[in-house]
Amino acid sequence: MQAKKRSGTRSAAKSTSKPLEPVTFFVDESLDSLSVVSALRDAGASVQRLTDHFPKGTPDEVWLAEAGRNGWVVLTRDKRIRILAGSLERITKIARTDAGPFIYHIGRSGRPIRMD
Repeated sequence: MQAKKRSGTRSAAKSTSKPLEPVTFFVDESLDSLSVVSALRDAGASVQRLTDHFPKGTPDEVWLAEAGRNGWVVLTRDKRIRILAGSLERITKIARTDAGPFIYHIGRSGRPIRMD
């Protein structure tokens, strides 16, 4: 009897790939409002607020270090909240695939643009 030829691809049941790490977004003081946080959470994001961890006016170096230690993706001022919420899927993909640290700007098109 002839041996069955393998297709070379793994089935999902036998896959050894790790599940995707969850992404947590951290909103700085300029975005730390109920309307922004609610819009992001309604879009499915896990969100940490600056004011849940630090008083307003905390120096950037302090909260940025904390965000870095926790692996949080920092979101800062964007006048167009819909653009930001609409970009969550792209931002999440970048956060999962790019080791960072990095800075991206969300342009009028809603497309994240890496700032070098």
